Amino acid sequence: MIISESIYVTVGWSKGGSLSFGTAFMIAPGILATVAHVTYKNRDDNQSVQDNLRVMRYVDIDGKQKMEVATVIDNRC
Repeated sequence: MIISESIYVTVGWSKGGSLSFGTAFMIAPGILATVAHVTYKNRDDNQSVQDNLRVMRYVDIDGKQKMEVATVIDNRC
C-alpha cells in the first residue's frame, strides 16, 4: 500500500455550529487514528465529542467522492 492511501481528511461538526478539520491515518482496516482536538467540539472541553465526524481518503478528494461517517471509539489525550 502506498502511504498516501492511508491518509484521511476529517471534518467534524456539532449541532451548535462548532467545526473541526484535520487528518487521520489508517492503522488497521477500518480503524483510523487522529489527534484529540479533531474530535472535540471545543478545545477546552475534553469530554465533548463532535456530533458528526466524516472522513475521506486524501487521494480521493476530487469532488466526486462522498465523505464516510466515522464513529469515535476512544478519545484519550
